Amino acid sequence: MNPAVSVSTSDQSSLIEQHYVKPATSTSLNDILSLVAKNTQNSVVITDAARKIIWVNKAFTKNTGYKLKEVQGKVAGHILQGKETNPATVKYMRKQLNGQLPFECEILNYTKKGQKLWYHIHVQPVFDKNNRLVYYVGMASNITRQKELEEIVLQQQESERIHLLQTTIEAQEKERNTLGSELHDNINQMLGVVVLYNGMIRTEPGNQELVLKQAEIIQNCITEIRTLSHNLVTPSLRRKFEDEIRLLVNNTLPSHYYKVRTRFVGEAIKKLSTDVQLHLYRIVQEQLNNILKHAAGNEVSVIFKTSEEALLLSVQDNGIGTNASEAAHGIGLQNITNRAKLINAEMSIKTAPGKGFKMVLKVPLNS
Repeated sequence: MNPAVSVSTSDQSSLIEQHYVKPATSTSLNDILSLVAKNTQNSVVITDAARKIIWVNKAFTKNTGYKLKEVQGKVAGHILQGKETNPATVKYMRKQLNGQLPFECEILNYTKKGQKLWYHIHVQPVFDKNNRLVYYVGMASNITRQKELEEIVLQQQESERIHLLQTTIEAQEKERNTLGSELHDNINQMLGVVVLYNGMIRTEPGNQELVLKQAEIIQNCITEIRTLSHNLVTPSLRRKFEDEIRLLVNNTLPSHYYKVRTRFVGEAIKKLSTDVQLHLYRIVQEQLNNILKHAAGNEVSVIFKTSEEALLLSVQDNGIGTNASEAAHGIGLQNITNRAKLINAEMSIKTAPGKGFKMVLKVPLNS
């Protein structure tokens, strides 16, 4: 007997019952099949051993648009799969079916109208008491919405990755421009004066004033190069973190012009990993440079305060301030934002024209 022949629902149930051992219950398989057909929202497909459809439930028709008479005797994959269905998934399904093995997977199928829908399918082979394959029972749940949400998340992650890459490139260009400007506009100019003085000394060997000026300019060049190198090279953090921060503040902000307050409150800062310390160091360095270039103030505070759960970093100045929306688009603050994300920190800024600038970072101590 060929079960692929068009038969009634009651006959199909009878066929299936022949290959099942009835459980010790008054509920017949026909009753169970009827309940499945009426109540489940998932598509149910039963095929013969040759994988040709002999029955589908109403949910299948609702989800795909195909009625039983349209698909009976046909292979489900030939009807439902399309050009964007993953060939690797189809190959995996075919392998499992050839081996008469159960399987589950996610697959992109098509409705009768050509709409693309994602399904999670589970297929179970059914054997008779002589261990002969007689049916495949497949159930498919619609996961299209879940897939759409996953795609949105992936697109957001890719967008953030591209933004981070662009910001990193901009930061690198900024560093190169800064380095080139310092070498050309400052150190190069001073060395040019040294060459000029050297020529004058040759014509006036006894002029000690020229010798002293030359030595002073050379020393200034050394100091400038040391400062430039200090800003570019990753700090070793061999000293205590607090000492490294104090040294950074003192080297960045001229003490004769800025009134600086640096404070460390709490002992939990000692628990920070070296990576987190380095990110905090660079964040402070970036904000101090922002203050030096843009703030036009003369008071700065750098405060680290820790509790058992989190570290609060506050960097504040009394400068000219700005609009918060404008500040958020600056490269310097974007660099800080990107570093903050790497240590799971929350960042906030408080500023307004004429009101100074305050940046606060909250860093979880388990980061």
